[in-house]
Amino acid sequence: MSKQIHPPRVGLFCPEHPLQADLTLDLRERGFDVKVYDTPGGFLAGIGVAPEVVGIIAMYSPTSARRVIAGCRSHGVNNPILAIIDTYGMAPDVAASAKARLLHAGADDVQGETEIPATLLDARVLALARRTREPELDSYELPGCKFYPGRGVIELNTGGTVGLTVIEGGILTLLASRSGLVTKQTIMDVVYQGRDEPQIKIVDVFVCKLRKKIQRATGGLDVIETVWSQGYRMVPKGFTKPLKEAA
Repeated sequence: MSKQIHPPRVGLFCPEHPLQADLTLDLRERGFDVKVYDTPGGFLAGIGVAPEVVGIIAMYSPTSARRVIAGCRSHGVNNPILAIIDTYGMAPDVAASAKARLLHAGADDVQGETEIPATLLDARVLALARRTREPELDSYELPGCKFYPGRGVIELNTGGTVGLTVIEGGILTLLASRSGLVTKQTIMDVVYQGRDEPQIKIVDVFVCKLRKKIQRATGGLDVIETVWSQGYRMVPKGFTKPLKEAA
């Protein structure tokens, strides 16, 4: 029996419309299955549920591209990501620095010219698609369960899972990866990535919903301590009584 061959899948976020049209056409003509996302949040959520998808972020501004990439990684999105930016007119050292910052933010490959030949684009995407990622290896221990950022779920030691939204998973990843206080403003920066955002009070709502799901998985233990008027701190061993709760 022959194998069914699926075309490589690509998730594209490119707010500059002329560039988006050219990239989409080039990729589809080369046989890629392309899905275009209009917002950073849509891109993050769309590729995050399918680890085999190669993400492409194409933006003229290196700073904007870096913000989107950092947001993906902070939310536990492990897909390979190609960043395409515009370094035309930059001094060589400035262009190199811009590319380095994108790589440090979590990009797997960076292209410094927005007009990339289709053959080279093809080769770069296929090279990234060949890379294997193991999101299952990245996990955080919680009382009686494990949190897997790459899958966005809490897995109970006794079996079963509790699913988290992209925002909930991003907040829990942020808290679990830090040893101390995480301010509400930091959480806002991760969740909204500089886009128009509501009042900072919305963080309390997100954390409240997240707590309820965590307590379902841990048998009633909480792992998020509220630090009065500042933010939150992770308590990996869990606690049953509120430490010092405040909005």
